[in-house]
This record gives sequence, C-alpha cells and structure tokens, in this order.
Amino acid sequence: MKKSIMITSFILLVMAGLSVSVIPPVAEAAPILINYQGVLGDNAGMPVPDGNFAMTFRIYDDAASVDPLHLLYEETQTVAVTGGVYNVLLGSGTPTVGTFDASLFSGDNRWLEVEVNTERLTPRQQIVSVAYALQAQKSATAIQATTVVNNAITTSMINDNAVTGTKILNNTITSDKIVDGSGSNLNADLLDGMDSSAFMAAGTDLWVNTTGDTMTGSLNLPANGLAVGGTQFLVGSSGVGIGTATPTHALHVVNDVDQVMRLEGPGVNGSEARLIFGDPDFVYLYEDFDDTLEIFADGRTAITGGFVGIGTLNPTERLTVSGDARISGVLHPDGGISTSSGISIQSLGGNVVITAGSSVVTVSPTGGVTISSSQVDVTATGDINLTGNNVKVTSTGGVIDLNGTTF
Repeated sequence: MKKSIMITSFILLVMAGLSVSVIPPVAEAAPILINYQGVLGDNAGMPVPDGNFAMTFRIYDDAASVDPLHLLYEETQTVAVTGGVYNVLLGSGTPTVGTFDASLFSGDNRWLEVEVNTERLTPRQQIVSVAYALQAQKSATAIQATTVVNNAITTSMINDNAVTGTKILNNTITSDKIVDGSGSNLNADLLDGMDSSAFMAAGTDLWVNTTGDTMTGSLNLPANGLAVGGTQFLVGSSGVGIGTATPTHALHVVNDVDQVMRLEGPGVNGSEARLIFGDPDFVYLYEDFDDTLEIFADGRTAITGGFVGIGTLNPTERLTVSGDARISGVLHPDGGISTSSGISIQSLGGNVVITAGSSVVTVSPTGGVTISSSQVDVTATGDINLTGNNVKVTSTGGVIDLNGTTF
C-alpha cells in the first residue's frame, strides 16, 4: 500500500525586514530568511521514516492558482526529517524562480506551497506576521518603511556623505520636517524664506541680493576693481580710477565721450552746484544762477601760462578780448596801449583822466580838454590842425614859439 504524506506546519517570521521594517545599521547586514518548521506523516498519521527528502518551496500571491503569473518565488532544498519533524530556513536554498528579498513580501497576501518528492501538499499555507514582526512596522530603526514616524531617524544613524542631492526629491524637505537643534546655528523656520544670514558664521563671505538689500560696513573690492557694466571702477593705492584700471592720480577719469563729469545742484536745471577747493567758502567754482559761472578766491586768482581769450578761442596775447570791455576803477598799464584800428576811451558821465607821470590829460563831458604838464610836445609827420571859433594858446611865461617864431 502506497503511503501518502500529510503535512502540518507553521511559519515563524524571525526577520523583521520581511514585514516592511528595518535592519539597524551594523557592520554587516543580516540575511533575510524565514524559519519554517513542519511535520510529515503518512495516511495513518504516523511520522514518516527518518531520512533526507527533496523538497521544493514556492511562494504565490494567490491561495490556489497554478498560473505561473502568480508564482513569485521558488527554491529547492534537501531537508533532513527526524521523527517526522523538519526545519528549514526559507531563502537559504537554491532559487529557481525570483529573488528572496524584502520586495517579495511587499504585497498584501502571500502563500507558501511545499512539494515533497514531487508531491504537492495542499492547501497552501498563508504567510502571516507574528506579534514581534507587527511591532517592527513601528520600529525606530526602520530604513525601508513606506513612511517614517517623526524623530525616527537621528544623525547617528546616517553615515557621513550617505545622503546626496541626487537621493533627495525636489521640494521634499521643508522647514517643518527639520528638527530644531541647539548649537547647529540652523534656523529651520527660515529655510523656505532663503534667509542666508542664518547659515553664515562670523568672518565668512557674505552676499547681497541684487535688489531690496541694504549693505552696512565696508565693501572690499577685488584687486582688479569692480566692473559696472562696461566701465571699470578701481580703488587702489595710487588713486581712484573710473574707466581705467591704472589710475595715475588721486582721481583718474577716462571716457570715450566729451562729457566726462557732471555736477548738478538743487537749483533750476541742476544749477547752484559748487566745486570747493580747500576750506569751504574760500576758493570755489559756483554756478550762481542758471548758465552763470562764478569763480571765487578769497585771496588771489591767477592765470599763468599761455594766452587767455575772452570771447575768442584763439587769443594772440596774454589777454585777448573780443568785444567791449568795461572797467570799474583805474586801469594801470605798465606799458603802452596800442591798437591797429584806433582807440576809443569813453566815459559814461564823468571826466576821462589820462595820467602819465606828472602829466595829466583831462577830458570833461562838456568837451573841454585840459593838459597839465611842465612841457607839452605835439609832434606830427604831417600837419597839425587846430580848428575852432577861437583858438587860444596861452603861455604863463609870456613867450610862444611856433617853429622858431616867438610871439
């Protein structure tokens, strides 16, 4: 009579990882295995004889279907049976279908089928968690869980350089997911607001936003200055350069247009600007009114070198005036006054007085001319004409000499 084999079995999950839980970080990862124990008996319920049996273990996602699409894993082992009892570690055999790892148990239901000496034992056994495996779902050491409870992962559980940018999804870490920690100098509440000041220690490089920020303190420029648009601005030991990186003076401005510098004041059209030299209000250039320039020096104003032109861009003498000149006061020429087209001396109300040494010539507004001198010489290469209703020549010495003739 052929003996049939019946099986009674139970499953013990000894590996928390199969119930979607964690293996703590250790030097070597523990293997993922299931300790499975069963009993083989004949039709009479007696244990089978001791010996080695060829056994196949299969894991399905269905309780009865034999469709290969429902077969997830299969392995073979040679199992020792004593007194009908056997014990195996599922996952330690020779796999023929699938891989025995945590992903094998990621679904809702799994069933184990056992085949002994080509005989499939029925029904399949459902794989369920034991109490400690259920607790593993809430393990504080979970690293493969679909969700992680608050404060579950601490710094000591993460190896240095283990978390890189490529392993973090965009926009997944926000300030509310970072635990505040004393001494970290990290203000998690401002992460979303991009407040950089919270992450910079004293003495490190700081930066200013292009708009909206106000900088305080010193601004240290690089050695080659600061480029503003296409213009170079340099502050160096030799001076300040605008438009040049090699200033030769305290202020050196280089530009490719004729309007290099502009001063604007508070007045009309930017008038009333003042350029001051030295002490205020002693020497300055000042646009007193719109289009009116005042040159003021409390001491002396000297123009040295070259020619000066007033009303002309081409002066030919130390002072060349194109147009009328008005003098309020006395003109003291050290040399003569010459002209190529006549000279006109006008008085706007008083006498015109010309003084040369002890001689004085006075021209009154009424037309009288008085020459006061110890001697008056009138010399001409041509005629000398004295015209009038009455021409009087008076000598206080009593003698008048006209070309050798005395009167």
